[in-house]
Amino acid sequence: MTTSIRKVNIVLLKDSMNNDNQAAFKFLCSKLNQLQDYFEVQLFHTDPLDLQLKSSSIYTQSQLSEIYSGKYIELREKNFFKEEIEAKYIYIIPNQIQGDFFYFYHQAVSFITTKDWAKNYSPTSIFKYLLNSIITSLIHFRTNAEITQHGESEGGSIKKYEYSTGCTFDYCKRKEDKISIVNSGIICHKHKEEILKIVQKSYGEKQSQRFIADFEKLINLNWIGTKKDINSPAYVLWNLYKFDIEEDYYSKTTPGILADKPAIIPGVTTQLVGRTFSGCVIPFITFILGLFIGLLPIRKWLYNLIQLLWGGN
Repeated sequence: MTTSIRKVNIVLLKDSMNNDNQAAFKFLCSKLNQLQDYFEVQLFHTDPLDLQLKSSSIYTQSQLSEIYSGKYIELREKNFFKEEIEAKYIYIIPNQIQGDFFYFYHQAVSFITTKDWAKNYSPTSIFKYLLNSIITSLIHFRTNAEITQHGESEGGSIKKYEYSTGCTFDYCKRKEDKISIVNSGIICHKHKEEILKIVQKSYGEKQSQRFIADFEKLINLNWIGTKKDINSPAYVLWNLYKFDIEEDYYSKTTPGILADKPAIIPGVTTQLVGRTFSGCVIPFITFILGLFIGLLPIRKWLYNLIQLLWGGN
């Protein structure tokens, strides 16, 4: 590429992800630097801009935009950025974005929420969901334009249609449709043409074709591979970080005897089984045994009483 590489700072805010998973996610983000040369991705565990978002709050898109813009202007006046002036920011937040949006993009910043993903949409991995949203944000950053979502009118209001095309730019009225979007990893013809047109103006026909081809490969996530593909990202995640991206669980958090067992029960994560076993089954068995032992003296007393009564007759 003849164009300069822009830095993208991914900020992982507190409570947005389990601490055990952060090292694995950092590894996966670093792979983006090997697979494309448009951006240099870096992951932060503390907020360099100090936006001071409250983890329990629900934010509107305009509130997030105003918070970022206000802080950006404040820090720019203090010469905070220096050579970082061209950097873009992606915030991974635990907050709900009002309107049930999964992510929100505005100029040089993108906000991606992890709110309820593990609860409602796993085992489609939260890592895959975040990568899909990050890569989509990178497309926004490169095109420097507000790419319209499916179902969005020219006035900006969302028409909540019942359908989903499977395109990464779909607005999902049915939130579970996001699962198929993450797993299909496609850019529809409409948005492909729109991206090509924008990129072509700045970089020419050849570079625009290369850009769309590169990001189509990124967005489908096939490059992650599986645990069985030696040296693939999924293989490394499992063998080095003990994170199963196919079932979306971290094995070291699994309690009891199942903690070090990599075996997976179809449809149920080992982590869930482990928690159920240690949290419900073991206490129940202990209670039954205790009850049985505790009632032994009473059973013996009742037996002697019956014998006495029958003997008296």
